[in-house]
Amino acid sequence: MSDMKLHEACEFPESLETSSGLLAAHPDSVHVKDDAGCLPLHRACGNETVAAASIVQALLAAYTNAVHR
Repeated sequence: MSDMKLHEACEFPESLETSSGLLAAHPDSVHVKDDAGCLPLHRACGNETVAAASIVQALLAAYTNAVHR
């Protein structure tokens, strides 16, 4: 899996299930920064879909120290 698939799913989600499935299958990807230095959490925060809040909650639960980075 490309480390950026979770980033993409958080920014352009088809559903919460897609992002959650990627997070469950590849939990370490929550720590990976993209070329701009963004975590999947940063991408999810810019997301304006209905699923955004739930995705942010799931990412924060998986990487609680993300808010300190």
